[in-house]
Amino acid sequence: MGQKKNKSTEGATNRSNFQAWYDKNREALSEKRKKRYAEDKEYREKVKSAARQRWQDQRDARGGGESRTRGGNRPRVARVGNRYVEVHGVSEYAARVGRDVQTISAWEGREIVPPPTVIDEHGRRWYSAVHMDAVAAEVARFDDEGGRHLVELKQRVWGVWGKTHASLN
Repeated sequence: MGQKKNKSTEGATNRSNFQAWYDKNREALSEKRKKRYAEDKEYREKVKSAARQRWQDQRDARGGGESRTRGGNRPRVARVGNRYVEVHGVSEYAARVGRDVQTISAWEGREIVPPPTVIDEHGRRWYSAVHMDAVAAEVARFDDEGGRHLVELKQRVWGVWGKTHASLN
């Protein structure tokens, strides 16, 4: 009698054969798609529509119109000292302070503002609302009073920080 074929082995062989064929023909297929995209308006619109739909599906799966930045820049809950605190990303911090993310990073490097409340395992910086509000209030006062020297800002922020930091622990 005929030998019975194992479907999983047969499927693996088919995938292997297809992969070998595709590797051999990848460049020609790519060029063919690019040429068709450039020359065939209907095909181009179909491809664009499919891409828009994929993007919309991914956005819906994430829960709506959230940012595409790391994790949608949603607040997290982190352990700070002996309690759990809601923390926000550096872009939220920058928005509250009224500066660019790059400015916040530079200020941290120059120790003008306190370090992040939490740095996660990926090196992302997270800030508590208390942290952000304290710094934002001092930056706003500094701006309102026409402050020009960052040394002044540093003294103000760190002066308030001692009191604020105690409330986190």
